[in-house]
Amino acid sequence: MNKLFACCVSIFFLLGICCNLSAQILSEDTDIIISKSWSQEPDGWIYPIEIRVPEGEAPEGGFPALVLLHGNGGNGNGMANQMQNIFDCHILVAPSGYLSSWNISNEQSEAPDVEMVAELVVQLQGYQNVNANQIRLLGLSNGGALANRILIENDNPGIDAICAGISQLSEAQYHDGQFYMPSGETGGPDPYDGYDTPVTPIQGRKYLSICNEDDGLIPYEGGPAVGVVFLSAQEAAYIVAQSQGYTGSQLSDDGVAIEGSDMFEYSYLSGQVVHVKGFAGHGVPPFQLQYVRDFLRDCSVEVSVQHRLHEQVNFFPNPCSDLLQVRSNEPLDQRFLLLDISGRTLMQGVLQSGITQISLAEVQAGIYILKIADRVERLVKL
Repeated sequence: MNKLFACCVSIFFLLGICCNLSAQILSEDTDIIISKSWSQEPDGWIYPIEIRVPEGEAPEGGFPALVLLHGNGGNGNGMANQMQNIFDCHILVAPSGYLSSWNISNEQSEAPDVEMVAELVVQLQGYQNVNANQIRLLGLSNGGALANRILIENDNPGIDAICAGISQLSEAQYHDGQFYMPSGETGGPDPYDGYDTPVTPIQGRKYLSICNEDDGLIPYEGGPAVGVVFLSAQEAAYIVAQSQGYTGSQLSDDGVAIEGSDMFEYSYLSGQVVHVKGFAGHGVPPFQLQYVRDFLRDCSVEVSVQHRLHEQVNFFPNPCSDLLQVRSNEPLDQRFLLLDISGRTLMQGVLQSGITQISLAEVQAGIYILKIADRVERLVKL
């Protein structure tokens, strides 16, 4: 008896999902169901998720999607309502955390929030009106700390930009010259709150940190607060820039004044990694959110490379069995990666011109991602 096996081909352009999923359009009435179980909820818990979709027809390639991560005590509905007029041509997707918090170190929640976001992003990449290459994250406070976890721990290249507001890296997330992720529960008496597994962030993403020098909750210059020891905001941005390939010195403490505001900018790698110093306490007011909007280039959708690859590459059969075949009509010589939904690499290889056969016989049934150059695609294997 055939097993249902989903094989998501992630080539940065989403061609579609088999079993009629390719026709699905994400709307405000869509139910995105993500259930996780852990020590606090052994029988499972479903994350509430709010969705806001811009009016009108989606641009070619789909709308960019912005995943909103609220602060401690907040919820997705409040974040979506706050942001929908600022990011008005992004699809907004705003989950609510367990006990109104996200699991970083000493919160009430021990939920697997990083896994939830990974699954959420993969699901978003399956909708026809979502640009699978332009999944962005914006987190504030506790949500900013989760955004930093995603930056460090998630390697889905469809997440092209991460914005962390009023929460910089902590010593748990970066110590001894290395980024870390937790191997189990966080907080408690464990050294560095249980962040004990070295990890290397992927390169190529844009990253924005906005922190306020007069923040009375999260110290801009670093130090202990809310049960966590923070790095200084400027040092944290510099460390992120180094992870993305920057080899120079940390920028001057003065920064560059942003005209017409009281903000100062610290830009690395031609604007790929940016830190903004403000003076708005523990908050991100509308004029700072406008900076985020500009940083994300609002609704710029670049599809020329994607469409070129769409014309060159086809995969079949669809649905597929133990053997996936990829046909290229042009010289290709592109590396592919097969990942599970958490972003873990299962196999890799090179696609040549003509037909390349990829054996899936040793892969268990489930949802997967296949990444090739600048496309993201999905299919189903039976």
